[in-house]
Formats: sequence, structure tokens, C-alpha cells
Amino acid sequence: MNNDVNIKPFDKMVEYGIVSTVEDEKKIIRQINKYLRSKEIKNLRKETDKSMLEARYPFNYNYFYWQGTKRGSIGQGSIWHLELLANKDINGKMQFPEREDIAFFFLVIKHNVNLMSEETNDGRDKFFQGLIEAIDFPVEIVYNYVPYEERRNNEEYLEHLFRKDFE
Repeated sequence: MNNDVNIKPFDKMVEYGIVSTVEDEKKIIRQINKYLRSKEIKNLRKETDKSMLEARYPFNYNYFYWQGTKRGSIGQGSIWHLELLANKDINGKMQFPEREDIAFFFLVIKHNVNLMSEETNDGRDKFFQGLIEAIDFPVEIVYNYVPYEERRNNEEYLEHLFRKDFE
């Protein structure tokens, strides 16, 4: 593990598309939860909190699913975070319009990649590879972030908050 306090930590973020239909939602959730439980991790949480949903702007959702863990964390930060969202929001706007064959996608955030031990990073990689295999649908990378890159649509969300403050 690198203990140099001058190194800015970064997160490895990847968005994976699940080739599926909207009717497959329950099966996908069931498969993910089964895998999480096999690793002694709680089921995905169904998020309906208004502020959490608003943070997905410019997309509008009634809910999304997420889970994360602090197991093996540095300080108070979590070691990984996962979000599962529909490709198409409630208004029909698509996160990945070029991929109509993807009804759902999930964002994986592996926190503090450059500060974690090789063993921890390898363990996370194996964990998420197992998750991908457990989903039992074709899964493809649809967006791969570079280190220090903000989440897609983050600027639109911040502009939205700024405008909202002055309305």
C-alpha cells in the first residue's frame, strides 16, 4: 500500500451495459442479490430518496438500486460503490441512446485505487468479474472513465443546482 500523503487518490469508474429488456429487471436484481449474499454483502438497496434521484439529473428516475462497502476501507471512505439504473428514464431519455439493446446498466466505482494494495485491487477485480458472470445476461463496457474524470453528466447536474438556487 502506498502511504504517500501527497498522492491524490483516484477512483476507477466503469459503466457496464446489461443486454436485456425492461422485463428482465427482477431477474437481474435477483441474480445480483444472490451473488452479493454469497459474499456476505447486503442486497442492493432500492433508492427512492428525492435528493438522491435528483443527483442523476439530467435523467429522471422513480428509483435506482445501489450498494457499497466499507470493508477494507481507508479511513471513512468506502472500498467500492455500485449503482444499477435503467438505460431509459421515466421521460424516455436514454443514458446510452446508441444502445437500445441495453435496458439496464451499472456503474462500478472502485475507490482509492492508487492507494490500495495490489491484493485489495485484485480482490475487487475478482469480485466484480464474479458479479458480471452472476448476472447471467451479456454484459459489456459502455463507458470507461479515465483517472480523475468526473461522472458523466456531472456538469449538467451542477448547472441545474445553480439555476435552481436562483429560481
